[in-house]
Amino acid sequence: MQGASMRILSNNCIGGFLYQDYHLPYQTPLAMLQIAPNDFVQFLSNLDDYLGYELENIESHNTKVIETFVSLGGSANITFPVGKLGEIIVFFQHSKSFQEAKESWNRRIMRFQKDKSQIYVILNLMGYSHFMANKESGVRVINEFLELPYEKKILLHTDAKIASIYPNQQEVAYVGEIQNAWFDFIEANPHNRKNYHRFDFDKWLGVSCLQTKDSALRRIKSSINHKIINDAGGGGYSLFYPPSKANSKNCMS
Repeated sequence: MQGASMRILSNNCIGGFLYQDYHLPYQTPLAMLQIAPNDFVQFLSNLDDYLGYELENIESHNTKVIETFVSLGGSANITFPVGKLGEIIVFFQHSKSFQEAKESWNRRIMRFQKDKSQIYVILNLMGYSHFMANKESGVRVINEFLELPYEKKILLHTDAKIASIYPNQQEVAYVGEIQNAWFDFIEANPHNRKNYHRFDFDKWLGVSCLQTKDSALRRIKSSINHKIINDAGGGGYSLFYPPSKANSKNCMS
């Protein structure tokens, strides 16, 4: 994999964090934001159409906005900008204003459109404790995700229900319990609180071809004994942790 060609499409901030980890500019509009899983699948199903939509502002006190964010485990008190692409709601939790979010969105779309030969799709359900509350709708979203025509896609989760339904699906990675040693480690190293490091993204992305200056991933992997799951690795990811300052200052916006 060539770093300049890596296009990550993810439903939450994990994509942006990965660009930071590997010291690469954001090559995707889906960086440092959040979209509901069902909306994310809809977005991916009609990618070119949605990339052509103009991002519009929507008030954070809008009833649908609040209901959607609460369903993702968030608070009803939304203090960050929110946008929409058609009927899809986009939460810009790392942006100071809608204007800033829109400028970043448009700039990153231009980069994304230059080369779509290396697209990596991540549906991250870690931290979405209510996702399978309605089993029928949850399974429907997962099945629709698995049917998407993307060669490289992965669903990360910690839900035993999902694991029991998809026990041998290579594109569904079940993540087990996080051991106490991991929590001790991240408490002592606040900037390393990105639990998705327990998933072997180096292998999944083929990132060994990259010359990254950041050895944080190697330090974490050598410090914690973690189990590799489903031949792709496994680990937790905390949705609301902010990016490491050490990483973000080295990245293009």
